Amino acid sequence: MENIENVENAEKEIPKINRGYKIIYEYRVGKVTHAIGHDPKSPDPYVAWYYTPESGFYWGSRYTGTYEKAMTCLLDRVRMADVNSLKARDVIPSDKGGRDVR
Repeated sequence: MENIENVENAEKEIPKINRGYKIIYEYRVGKVTHAIGHDPKSPDPYVAWYYTPESGFYWGSRYTGTYEKAMTCLLDRVRMADVNSLKARDVIPSDKGGRDVR
């Protein structure tokens, strides 16, 4: 009975596909997910995208011939997103002792 229950409760992971590219890597920063897609039949088989899971809309396409170039693009975007999120934080001014001076 336990085996039947496990099979019934097992979820099949459905691969995400966008424009014929299977999403093979994702990294989320805030509300934006950075992704790499792969389509072995395409002249540029790898692509780096941004997307929001809520909308499912992909943008910022960078097509390339290698996984390494797609990953470099993704990592550059993630670094930039991290830097921008640091700039956007509310920084409380403080004196040398760390006391709030607002």
